Amino acid sequence: MMKMILVALALFLAWNTAAYGKIYRWVDEKGGVHFSDDPPPASAQKPAPQTIPQQSLPAGVSRPVDNHREKPFPAGRDVVTTGVSPIPQIRSMLFQGKFADLNALLEKRQEAAIRDVRLEDDIIAAYEAFWINDRSYESLFNRWIAEFPNSYLPYLARAKYFYNLAFELRGGKWASETSDKQFQEMKFYLSKSEQDIQQALQRHAKGIMPYYLLVGMDRSNKPRAGKPLLAKALEVEPASLHLRAKYLSGITPRWGGSYEEMQEIIDESIGYLTQNPRLAILQGYPYYDAGDLEASKSNYANAELLLTKAISFGDDGMFLKRRAGIRFFLDKADEALRDINRAIELWPHDCDYYDLRSKILASMKRRDEALRDIEQADILSPGNEAVAEQKKRLAIGFEQKGYAHQKSSDPQAAIGEYNNALRANPDSAILYLRRAKALIDQNKLDDALVDLDRAVDLDPNDFDTFLLLDWVLTRRKDWDRIIRGWDKYIALHLDHSRAYVERSGAFYHKGDLKSAVKDLKKAADLGDEDGRQLYERFKGSVKE
Repeated sequence: MMKMILVALALFLAWNTAAYGKIYRWVDEKGGVHFSDDPPPASAQKPAPQTIPQQSLPAGVSRPVDNHREKPFPAGRDVVTTGVSPIPQIRSMLFQGKFADLNALLEKRQEAAIRDVRLEDDIIAAYEAFWINDRSYESLFNRWIAEFPNSYLPYLARAKYFYNLAFELRGGKWASETSDKQFQEMKFYLSKSEQDIQQALQRHAKGIMPYYLLVGMDRSNKPRAGKPLLAKALEVEPASLHLRAKYLSGITPRWGGSYEEMQEIIDESIGYLTQNPRLAILQGYPYYDAGDLEASKSNYANAELLLTKAISFGDDGMFLKRRAGIRFFLDKADEALRDINRAIELWPHDCDYYDLRSKILASMKRRDEALRDIEQADILSPGNEAVAEQKKRLAIGFEQKGYAHQKSSDPQAAIGEYNNALRANPDSAILYLRRAKALIDQNKLDDALVDLDRAVDLDPNDFDTFLLLDWVLTRRKDWDRIIRGWDKYIALHLDHSRAYVERSGAFYHKGDLKSAVKDLKKAADLGDEDGRQLYERFKGSVKE
């Protein structure tokens, strides 16, 4: 049945028409299945017409033959949980140079996946730890190889690092929007990745990971290795889901392939379902691709239907995450949340999943949970620009709530909101200043002083921060520290008359009247009226 549906999808793509009436399915004398908009020949079996609704049909892609009804999720899908990923632990080992421990961990996962193909998720997830978008980390992998030159593991890890770096440097835009330099950098790092893969295979020919990378980079090759490469990869693990899924992603119509080609791979996999029942998910890949394409055209309702059909073949994190995003756009936050919860349960290793759920939760005013998710996303992918933007958005929301509490004379509630805001945006000087004010309202001057010092470090140009710092330190009569603070500000703002007036006060209380008068004169010369009046009052108290 799946094959018939996909042939229909391919025909629709080829015809590229916007609406359809009746679609006829018929079987010839040799058992061949056909779809057409003309009645079948008289010699064929009795036609089985299938009416497809014309309204809202996506141009070029048919609606699923059966308007698939979504199966309800089991109870508990509204509960937000954070899955367990090995990525933080593996990266920590790498950064600390614990290469022997890394070898042991990766080898254990590799052996388990070889014994039971259903555990191949674990080895794929482990190598996701080496998705590090920073060229300076190459030295760590070099050290690992130098320490264990006969092991395949560090070569394979570095191959994954180069592989990811290649696609990061290329960027995600269309080829027409990508520079020659980006393509050159991608090819350079893919070449380095392939060299390391060959080194790994010379040392250890088992396991899917080397071929998983080779199949993934093949879409960028001209000419492609194609099916022979996949066949060679499947010799290592005939029942692998991930090898086939990676190959399918590179033969979609947008990559120059077709749904017929995809269906051939899917049909071939059916014979291995008893060994790996999750292979059934592959039947959803053409629908996923069609749905993703519809979403890119802003045909979200049709995209949702196609994704629902894809998911009917089995829960897959990628399918569920895409439908969650579509449903979120369609203002179906509750349904989107159930989808992304299930996606994270299945695949807790992708920062994009947590980023999306953070956005969904924030839209539902569940900001505390949204913050936890974006922190997890940041752990999985440090420096990710989309994650950084979501953190800033959350920080603004917490800041606004904190300010509202502060205005209504509830400093304790304000501090709680500012605490969350600073978790999301720890480099915001204004947040430290706002929290300091709330702490002062609670007479927690020591804590306020810590925040003000941090605010000054982050933004040495904000006059109000120095003014409040002056106020707090005056309660301590710490004149020297006040003077040092104003020294720092004045060094950056030599013509700020008010700063001289404020520093003069600290000199005065310290007993340094000469320095105080000197500052007042400077303020007066700069046009400060208070400075002029004070200078006239005190200038006779000191000798020139």
